[in-house]
Amino acid sequence: MRVGIPRVLNMYEDFPFWFTFFNTLGYEVILSEYTTKDQYNKAIDTIPSDTACYPAKAVHGHIRDLANAQVDFIWYPCVQHGPKEFSRDNNYHCPMVISYPELIKNNMQDVLGDTPFHAPFLPLADKKSLVPALVKALDFLDLKKKDIAKAVDLAWEEQENCKASYRETTKKTVSRLVAEQIPTIVLAGRPYHLDSGINHGIPELITALGMAVLTEDGVAPLGNDIKHLRVVDQWSYHSRLYRAAEFVSRTEGFQIVELNSFGCGLDSIVADQVKDILSANHKIHTLLKIDEGTNLGAVTIRLRSLQSVMERSLRRHNNPEAPEEVVVEELPTYDYNRVVFTEEMRKTYKILVPQMSPLHFSLLEPVLKNEGYDFEMLPAPTRDDIEVGLKYINNDACYPAIIVVGQLMAALLSGKYDVEKTAVIISQTGGGCRATNYIGYLRKALIDAGMKQVPILSLNASDMERQPGFKLTKGFLHRMIQAVVYGDAIMQCVLATRPYEKNPGSTNALCNYWLKKLRENITSASLRQYNKYIKEIIHDFDNLPVNKDVQTSRWRRRGNLR
Repeated sequence: MRVGIPRVLNMYEDFPFWFTFFNTLGYEVILSEYTTKDQYNKAIDTIPSDTACYPAKAVHGHIRDLANAQVDFIWYPCVQHGPKEFSRDNNYHCPMVISYPELIKNNMQDVLGDTPFHAPFLPLADKKSLVPALVKALDFLDLKKKDIAKAVDLAWEEQENCKASYRETTKKTVSRLVAEQIPTIVLAGRPYHLDSGINHGIPELITALGMAVLTEDGVAPLGNDIKHLRVVDQWSYHSRLYRAAEFVSRTEGFQIVELNSFGCGLDSIVADQVKDILSANHKIHTLLKIDEGTNLGAVTIRLRSLQSVMERSLRRHNNPEAPEEVVVEELPTYDYNRVVFTEEMRKTYKILVPQMSPLHFSLLEPVLKNEGYDFEMLPAPTRDDIEVGLKYINNDACYPAIIVVGQLMAALLSGKYDVEKTAVIISQTGGGCRATNYIGYLRKALIDAGMKQVPILSLNASDMERQPGFKLTKGFLHRMIQAVVYGDAIMQCVLATRPYEKNPGSTNALCNYWLKKLRENITSASLRQYNKYIKEIIHDFDNLPVNKDVQTSRWRRRGNLR
């Protein structure tokens, strides 16, 4: 039986495991070819969104090739967590890597035809949980649990041996490069940037210029742990970049060239952190954004410029009589010390809250103030706030991040608040999305604006970013959840009623009535009152006079009933 595996995304990391696993069970593994422009173009009609990164969009061509290769089934599992190596806070994959097999399953049925496509969610980083998950996922095959367990053991061992062998080879190579003083580029990115169709021959271009090329996963073990990162260290592949950057920052003759894809929100967080680590020791951060375009003219110019800097640095380093170059500004060794929000600060500090949903936040405001904190809800964001956000945040950040950070920074820069007595609060999801790292964006903005003394509080349910002066009690959480659900209920009722109201303004008037009533009573947060109010809200909106003829006509149009 032939198993098709696409040569894409995290498979560049996980292939030794899956090859050994299926081989041990007696299956032949068929791997798709390297990405090519022709392969990509043949499946371009199955790509649902052009906003996806190029490595993700390239997956479609690989699946088409495997569907035409007469394999018995295609194996492309969803894997939420990457290897547990250097990640301090978590070891997620990016959401695109995690969920892209699901997108393929739902957008390429016509291409797949009769070829079975299997994309189970698997805990590949947790060996103990993996065996029962695979037993369930492979129930369409006649396999025994003990055989799957044995195959997992051998596959796990092979995966670790591959990594260990590559890292040992890299370590020996680094020793030789340092001894022979050869300019070296650590080409850093994700495992799938090894694909020649993704990197467009940049490694060969670097070697053609006379420089050596290493990868971040081989160099990362040589780096030291950085005690205080500005960002939440939660993505496996990116954690390697931080360690590799630390090694490069203190190694003469080495520089990092970081590859990322256009529009990658995660890389917008990581690239700034890597740059901070490198610049603290006067190293250059060279960032190359790549997509389906193959023109390397601008890339060549940047690499030649970097090569010139590296060669000059090596000459000066190896000539003790060379005059010292004048450094205009001395950069400190990289470190980030989080500002602690103390119990004393709780009594005297004003806490600024960004506006994210006027209806919901109007209900949250009395809940927050009831806890004894001096919260101030910022008004709805303006165009000026967005411009401030664009000034202080990476261009690849998502729009909500730009708005939230822009609001807070505009308020702090306005002169209205004493920045020595002001804190800010921001939410964190704790998941694999970049929303967990909005706090990293905000920290960088405060540093760049010269206000790093401003404490940042995190509102989350994952026990992240603890602060001694800010605690989420059960009652506090209970009241906040009620406020959010009240807000959802009122918003849905308003949206369902307002287009059909008989008396213009009656829906808004009822909305304002309930907002006022809830704000006055929400701090009691009894479950009995909560159930009563939810029913009354729905009842009041259901009984608001509406134009039923317009309502019926609209629903008929939606359902093509004429």
